[in-house]
Amino acid sequence: MEQPPILNGTFFKKCQVGLRYKPRWCKLYLDRLEVYTENGRSHKVTVPTADIVVCERCEERLAGMPDVLGIGYRSKYGIMYYLYLASEDLTTTLQDQIRHLMEGDERVLSPTYHPGVFMSKHWNCCLKEGGEDPGCTNVPVNQFTMLRKMSSRGELLGGGGGEKRSRKATLPALEAHLFDEDGLW
Repeated sequence: MEQPPILNGTFFKKCQVGLRYKPRWCKLYLDRLEVYTENGRSHKVTVPTADIVVCERCEERLAGMPDVLGIGYRSKYGIMYYLYLASEDLTTTLQDQIRHLMEGDERVLSPTYHPGVFMSKHWNCCLKEGGEDPGCTNVPVNQFTMLRKMSSRGELLGGGGGEKRSRKATLPALEAHLFDEDGLW
């Protein structure tokens, strides 16, 4: 039996061209993020949480919308892709939940990111070309930033005690509804 999503709700996803956004239904599970059309009928993309290397907020002036979360992930072929999701109420929750899921991973999030978006073969924050650029801004260090690796026994390397953490930890389910019955905020 499949586990229920940890988080689901309507987000605005950046279109591939320009700074336009479309509403999309998103579901975050323990092992993946799924994006559907607004009504949830047509599947658009699945991002395994194990493939995420960047999960940071974008600057509103660069993203063209407030509360945009930039999620960078590497495909099984090593190609970097970026998914930009925005929600007035859920962006922080999505970012926190993704970071919580990644706490027990054997990999490290990137210590840098782009506060802008990738458009037309370059970043609009620093104008560097190519989607493989590691970032022009340091990730803010806070309680959620995971810039350290864990050993196979679950012990933190490079700081912290020997506390055990697991990706399979039980997380409270959170269902979010951003629109009222008239379809308005």
